[in-house]
Amino acid sequence: MIALMQPAGTRLESRAFKENKAEVILEFDFVAISVRPFKWDETPTQALTRMREEWGETLDTFPIAEVRRGIAGVLEGFAKDGIRGRMPCRFQVREQINAYRAAAIRRAAPDPQPDPERVEATPESRARVAEMVAELGGSKRVGGAK
Repeated sequence: MIALMQPAGTRLESRAFKENKAEVILEFDFVAISVRPFKWDETPTQALTRMREEWGETLDTFPIAEVRRGIAGVLEGFAKDGIRGRMPCRFQVREQINAYRAAAIRRAAPDPQPDPERVEATPESRARVAEMVAELGGSKRVGGAK
């Protein structure tokens, strides 16, 4: 999973990168048709072209599997909120992808080690420390001795 989190431009060669962008644009068309946020016959071609390009530019660095999962996550969120027929924004999809990635990183990270338990000093260890300090020419007031 971590290997997939690299930008597509570094993972894929130029042709594969362009294919990935085309798949993202096709995914936009699929979602737009299935959600039907607007009537396709009445939407100007320029607006559709602009929206396709925006989705392609925003999401082309992500693998298509992550884009599909991000779209599904956004649509699930809409369904939970009772929103029907709303087209996900490309930024919402990107945010959802990043949330999934962050969760994967948290799951992959090892649990932090607990702090070692503190051991109380014994009178013998205090005496030994006092001897070592005295050998080095230090103070006789070591370990709370007065």
